Amino acid sequence: MKHDLLNYLNHRNAPLPAGKWTMYQKWENLLCMHVPLEAAELLPYVPKELELDMYDGKAWISIFPFKVKKSSI
Repeated sequence: MKHDLLNYLNHRNAPLPAGKWTMYQKWENLLCMHVPLEAAELLPYVPKELELDMYDGKAWISIFPFKVKKSSI
């Protein structure tokens, strides 16, 4: 399976593999949701070793529900 998109390599930090692809997934019905929360609401669920990234004084979570179809290895 080869698409023109795979020929764009400027963003990659390694060359494309020389052999066949080992895995394939088709994502359908993808939704990107970004939700602002007060840091105090989220902190109880974040390990103490991590810190929250803040934007405009809010902590943000992102949720990406999608359906995987035609997955193969």
